[in-house]
Amino acid sequence: MKRKILSFLIGLCLIVPVFFGLTACGSSSPADEAIKISSKEELIAFAAAVNSGEYEDEVEQMGGGLVVKLEADIDMSGYEWLDPIGTSEHKFAGEFDGQNHQITNLSNNGKTTNEV
Repeated sequence: MKRKILSFLIGLCLIVPVFFGLTACGSSSPADEAIKISSKEELIAFAAAVNSGEYEDEVEQMGGGLVVKLEADIDMSGYEWLDPIGTSEHKFAGEFDGQNHQITNLSNNGKTTNEV
């Protein structure tokens, strides 16, 4: 009897992930799939990737959008931010979690908040 239950549970662990997108008999959490940003260069690269449409397939597959986590305070001194993250053609979809970190000394090219 114990052997049958054990076999059933092992089989369930092997089959369920295929149907529900789970991994190792556990759910795939957004934190595991989060894009982690911890430097000025990573933030600039992330914005460029979103604006070029690089993440559109990922967003479509995930359904709810990207999960982005800021892993450290970022000082943007010396960099003029030219475009927002996301454009009219390639929108940012998802959650940007600052985790109580700050992005400081961010300046843009004079666009008003309605344009950004």
